[in-house]
Amino acid sequence: MQLGASEMRSAPAEHGDAEPETRATSADIGEILAAYGCRFRVRRGQRLPARHDDVETIYLVRSGLVVLQSHLTEQRRLILGICYPGEIISSRFMAALPDFTVRAARAGEVTRLRQDVFDTAAARHGWLALEFMRQMRVRANRVEAHNVIVSRLTSEERVASFLLEAGLMLGKHLARGIDIELPLPRNDMADYLALNPDTLSRVLSRLRSEGLITRLGRGRAIVHDWAALEQRSPICAALQSAYQR
Repeated sequence: MQLGASEMRSAPAEHGDAEPETRATSADIGEILAAYGCRFRVRRGQRLPARHDDVETIYLVRSGLVVLQSHLTEQRRLILGICYPGEIISSRFMAALPDFTVRAARAGEVTRLRQDVFDTAAARHGWLALEFMRQMRVRANRVEAHNVIVSRLTSEERVASFLLEAGLMLGKHLARGIDIELPLPRNDMADYLALNPDTLSRVLSRLRSEGLITRLGRGRAIVHDWAALEQRSPICAALQSAYQR
């Protein structure tokens, strides 16, 4: 796929062309936090308490994906955010929503530690404190963007925004487009975008019929025209700022 100059700035980065690392890497964070906390595997669908033993808790996503979710009622679930490998989750910065939990969307590995223990580690490693605050600012930006998506965008704009997020975080360049391993199954995606699952399916079918995307099974999609996808989301610039690898 040939990308123009403007597309190259916003499309998912190709492997081998990344800029030199200027902040703490996932390996740096993982090594430090593993010395202070508990590192363990999680299975898909496993729920983790936002506050472990009723104390403020930190999670580091080492691999896989996790989501932040709340159940307003038994039939009304909200998926409020997706957390990718290398990202930190802090209960200190979570809203007190009903039945708020952290759930593994994919099998993987996390590190868990108490917030006060993390604070001790951050006091000893100044770069860790800076990285934590950077990530919390990014999380706040994502929350603002997500609020706009679910409150003001059309169904097609919501789906386009989701594909942009997934592409920016998980996309890989192929000759025929951006290959995306979708982070969520259909029902989770519908809850994340505050859409009816049938509406979501209709929008995806329309994007396929227009030749913008190709679905490869249930969990993958190829975006054939990244610039056209950007044009479908009114908050494209905000997403590019909030979702960076």
